[in-house]
Amino acid sequence: MNSEIAEIRKALAQNPPTAGSFEDRRARWEPLFRKICPIPTGTLAASIAAGGPRGEWVTAAGVPTTEPRILFYVHGGGFTAGTSAAYRGLSSHLSAATGCRVLAVDYRWAPEEPFPAALDDCVAGYRWLVAAGGAAPRKVVLAGDSAGGNLVVAMLLALKEAGDELPAAGVCLSPIFDLALTGDSVISRAERDPMILVSSLQKCSTAYRGNSDPRNPLMSPLYGDLSGLPPLLLQCGSEEMLRDDSVRLAAKAKAAGVDVTFEEWEEMVHVWHLFADRLADGREALARVGEFVRAHIGR
Repeated sequence: MNSEIAEIRKALAQNPPTAGSFEDRRARWEPLFRKICPIPTGTLAASIAAGGPRGEWVTAAGVPTTEPRILFYVHGGGFTAGTSAAYRGLSSHLSAATGCRVLAVDYRWAPEEPFPAALDDCVAGYRWLVAAGGAAPRKVVLAGDSAGGNLVVAMLLALKEAGDELPAAGVCLSPIFDLALTGDSVISRAERDPMILVSSLQKCSTAYRGNSDPRNPLMSPLYGDLSGLPPLLLQCGSEEMLRDDSVRLAAKAKAAGVDVTFEEWEEMVHVWHLFADRLADGREALARVGEFVRAHIGR
């Protein structure tokens, strides 16, 4: 194992990000994530209300605040925690990698607001971006990590069903696509990924599901009709519990005729991109996101 990821694993084992109650996580995640993924010098951030949900525009140093190409970013947090402000460092890295402005949206948390509250907020944010924000869908890419990766594909399914014009592409970093938790890796890698505790994964899944069927495609896109979706980039780590969600959705999407780029990164843990400041694989993965985005919405 390379020394960079070994050091990160050691630190995560001593202070697991998903340990504690929902309230504990909400209270400590912003300072924790600012430490894990510091905000790069020159980052600009401006808070907004995006058609209901709040969020912020984020641009890296050198990216114009009027840039027409937009990355619509949905943060992770198990549907129960996380904010756009906590993920500002990652949003800035993505802005730098893609050359895009990033619109990072917040959404309501479970269990207080279970499915479909988070999805509804994200769809409302995208519609605001296109209508009031004047963004051209062909110049927009949806992106998200973990629960945010789930919401990216769920948004695409909901928008397709409603007849909205779809964005140019979708990017999912370490996504969860199956709230029924049927992937073999949930068990086989339970002790290999220090970013997520099994108990936390189960609690978050239960919280977001509420009284709904976990195989509802808008909750668990693995069970949806993926035909007609725009190109997708799925990145997962070989060590993460959610690995099989990406493997299975990539296969199903390809079978449905979707242009899918699937990448499994050896030795990497859940959302290793957050550690880009000290992890070469994190920087390289972000660069690959940049290449994918530029290929679909230009430079």
